[in-house]
Amino acid sequence: MASTKAFDLDRLFEGVLRRLKTEAEYFSRLTDHDPELGRLNETHLVRMLRDYLPPKIGIGTGFIVSGGAGRTQSPQCDIVLYDALNNAPLYRSNAWSIYPIEMVYGVIEVKTTLKPSTLQKAFKKCAAIRAMAKTSEGAPNKTYMRRKSGAEYQIYQCHLAPRFFVFGYHGWKDASALERNFKALSNSSTQAHIHGVCNLNNHGGLYIKHRPNKKGEDRFAPVEANGFRRFLMSLPAMLDSMLPIERIGLGFDQVYLKHYDLDVT
Repeated sequence: MASTKAFDLDRLFEGVLRRLKTEAEYFSRLTDHDPELGRLNETHLVRMLRDYLPPKIGIGTGFIVSGGAGRTQSPQCDIVLYDALNNAPLYRSNAWSIYPIEMVYGVIEVKTTLKPSTLQKAFKKCAAIRAMAKTSEGAPNKTYMRRKSGAEYQIYQCHLAPRFFVFGYHGWKDASALERNFKALSNSSTQAHIHGVCNLNNHGGLYIKHRPNKKGEDRFAPVEANGFRRFLMSLPAMLDSMLPIERIGLGFDQVYLKHYDLDVT
């Protein structure tokens, strides 16, 4: 009887990481224009994410908007992870789309090189998006409609902000440098909550994040090695944690469009 070979998860992720880095390094030689290089890196990451995220999670780019009295629009987001089952963007094009915040699972900011200035921009964007989930008075500002029976719907609100991640192709080479810079920016950007920073390096990458509902030093999770693997394997569960327990696997309820002052009946 032929013996079976044990499945090697380490080798699998090593291959996926090597493919991603090879694509990024090869195509980066074709241009020295930073915006175009950034878009290429986003494209490589999106293609890889499509293999690891369930079909219910759409992957796009563009702007997040919120309705109600605090109607606002986010800065452009590199990668928007959204509900592809029960909702649709308010506007969709080949270049970018506009997403109601109610249908957004998460955002990934992609950086060619992670350094204090680029990570600081990500922190500011995270804080801006989190503020959109609440009114200026702190009340929930995400509004949904859930079918009760027949044509009758229940309208309800939520304040949970989308998950926010940062992915860097290059950056700090050791854990202490990543930790030091992450903590310094956290202390000056207290409104931001980062669910994961993946910093690629010559090995398996590094990973750091904020812990929920913690303060002071307890707010920071320790830097983890094999950061690329940590990022990919934790992402689906982190995104699913946006949903109420009864909606796990079903996507979000429908966005209440009247919250955006659209003429619907």
